[in-house]
Amino acid sequence: MDSIVITDEFSKLLYQYLWSPTSISFGSLMARLKLMPSQSENWLYIQCDGKYIIKYPRNGIIVWLVCLEHDPFVYALFVDTFVKVLEEYIGKPTPATIKSHSDTISLLLLDMADGGFPFIIDDNQIKDLMPNKSIMDKILSSTKQLTKTANNSLNRNVAFNTFANQPSMWSRSNYSIPWRRSKVYHTNNEILIDIVEELSMITLAHNGTKDDSNSSAFYSSAVRHSKRMPLVSKITGKILVNSHLSGIPHINLRLNLKHNQLSCPSFHRAVDIPRWNSSSGLISFVPPDGVSTLVSYVTDLDRHQDFVDVEYGFFQGKQSNEFEIRLTTLSSSRVNTIENLKLEIHLPRGREYSVKVLRCTHGDLQLSRKNRYYEWIFAKEVSTGITATFRGSLVDGSDPVVDKLRPSYLQLSYENKHSLLTGLEVRSIEIEKIEGLSNQVKPYKGAKYISRVTHLIR
Repeated sequence: MDSIVITDEFSKLLYQYLWSPTSISFGSLMARLKLMPSQSENWLYIQCDGKYIIKYPRNGIIVWLVCLEHDPFVYALFVDTFVKVLEEYIGKPTPATIKSHSDTISLLLLDMADGGFPFIIDDNQIKDLMPNKSIMDKILSSTKQLTKTANNSLNRNVAFNTFANQPSMWSRSNYSIPWRRSKVYHTNNEILIDIVEELSMITLAHNGTKDDSNSSAFYSSAVRHSKRMPLVSKITGKILVNSHLSGIPHINLRLNLKHNQLSCPSFHRAVDIPRWNSSSGLISFVPPDGVSTLVSYVTDLDRHQDFVDVEYGFFQGKQSNEFEIRLTTLSSSRVNTIENLKLEIHLPRGREYSVKVLRCTHGDLQLSRKNRYYEWIFAKEVSTGITATFRGSLVDGSDPVVDKLRPSYLQLSYENKHSLLTGLEVRSIEIEKIEGLSNQVKPYKGAKYISRVTHLIR
């Protein structure tokens, strides 16, 4: 790495860290960017004179990293970790907090990088190297006081002794479990497992040829889109662990995979991979302290369970400008409610179209003026086993007699916090042993499931 520069969204300098006298400074960086061809505001990195410039916008500030290597993604990960750790020490990074905590930022970079190379990018290991926020504030305030009152030897000794009593950075970084803080202690010991699955799917809307304008029934050939083969689909999942366990715990998480093949799993380095390969569904690990992603995976869409069914008919009515949507929340022994159920109705572009409500049995239709689409919204929680129907007509404000109108596409989204799309379940959370904690302590163990669905119908 060559340098890190932090600016506000108006390119005003807030902080810079240069790893060498020849590093690119703020002024040189801005001059180089001005000479580059106009770029999209959303670009993340750009190559300039054999160097990469990585842009990381967040909360009204922009972190710029200049690196010399040919693989900028390694350094992009470093910036992401740096910003997350920074939030723990100074709070939400804003122009004001960046300016007032420049000394803390310098200490963090000193520990995280060695001679311009990423050295430590694990959150828990950094916490071992750096004092916590309250102690850090006391140390830095003492240091600032020393510079003003150099003759106050008592304060000087206290400040220097604070640093002297700490082990060196190099000895602490050699901890045998680098992803976990050393000497962790919690008054209330617990471990929580969250499994989150997200389905993204696109299906084509098919319409029948028969229409009864005086009835709200669907065409005889109406399609249940959730059962059709999608054009594009993907279920991604991740297993999150929130650990507040003292000492060094050894955990066995046993999963009921329900015949699912977890394709392309990505494991945290805390996971014992040989045990996973030898025993299907067993995840053995020493958890990091706090929240972390234990496993990320992709699984087979053919085995997923539906929670909401969609039927959609269009080109109805005398002018073929009416459409009807039917949502059914499917009954399940494990799921009683569907949360955040919403269906977006996106209109054709180019004219001032609007939707006239003809029938709405549940929920309400609202216009999102900013994004130019309608939202059929429901209560926070919707019971299973109900069918909601919406019938409307698409009106062209500039040409009321135009026919053959239909929405461009529909987008259904909802959540369920009681079951997973794949049916995957936690069989047990076993604490094999905890080094440094009495056997009389019985930690709390819990598991939670979250399913999120985004279904686009074109």
